[in-house]
Amino acid sequence: MRTQSATLALKKARNKRHKGLQKARKKEVQRAFTDIVEFLPTVLPRNNHEGTAGEDLDRVCRMQFESKFKGVFAANTHPEDMSDGYYIINTDPFKLPGTHWTAVAGVDGESCFYDSFDRKSTQLFPEIVLPGTGTDLNVRQRIKESNCGERCIAFLCCVSEFGIHAAKKYL
Repeated sequence: MRTQSATLALKKARNKRHKGLQKARKKEVQRAFTDIVEFLPTVLPRNNHEGTAGEDLDRVCRMQFESKFKGVFAANTHPEDMSDGYYIINTDPFKLPGTHWTAVAGVDGESCFYDSFDRKSTQLFPEIVLPGTGTDLNVRQRIKESNCGERCIAFLCCVSEFGIHAAKKYL
């Protein structure tokens, strides 16, 4: 009976420690995300829409992620297979000025879609079939904010730094 009690106590202690580590990890990932979003306006100029231009997103991402970054795309020009690499995709087709930036990270065959308004990839791009799931995002971007491009870069930075599972779970 004592052995069972000791085993149960040990199991409870491990669970408590694990939850504490998860909370610390969540704070670390979310703090990094926030810091990056706050820093990026210093290196990304605003265009006449008060948003971020695709060329600027491309420049920063190619410097940051090198060959992992596959490009910035319009809604109707993205690659079919996005299971490997980092992508930023606008919700508008090529001929339009652009409305909202989203991101896809593909790592080791697992993909994750990121939208700062917490919509699913199938809502915005029904033709995109991703083997992974989206983030557990609590809506972070307010409607009047125009920093979706910065948030996409911050998401990709968190995938690069903490891994795709941490980005999915904590962002």
